[in-house]
Amino acid sequence: MELSLAAGDLNYSTITGGTTATSAPAALNCAATLHVTASIIWAPVCVDGATPCDEVPTGCTYVSSIVSNATAPSGTTNSNPMFVNEQIGNYHIQPTSPARDAVSTGPTTDFEGDARPGGSAFDIGADEIP
Repeated sequence: MELSLAAGDLNYSTITGGTTATSAPAALNCAATLHVTASIIWAPVCVDGATPCDEVPTGCTYVSSIVSNATAPSGTTNSNPMFVNEQIGNYHIQPTSPARDAVSTGPTTDFEGDARPGGSAFDIGADEIP
């Protein structure tokens, strides 16, 4: 993805490339005019099976987001979001996910129409645990 001319907001989103490094959500460039808030951008581990791939764009303005870069850009953490089952494409987050109850504001529903917040605060990403 070429995001160098992107501007605006990307909020409460979950973007992942699947289960292999070759299908990671790669980006070439990202402009500071793209604000990524409370989102998960997660690539599978690299070939060594342990290190997060540096596939997530730097240059964006990140706030309270989870990314898979080995060195997390400012405004992010590289904590595993703990999806239910990436192998079969279930990208709901588990109750013990670091994305759970992690931000103080958010939309009223998630991508499935579940009410937000489902707990003491809003979950990061597109899914809210009811």
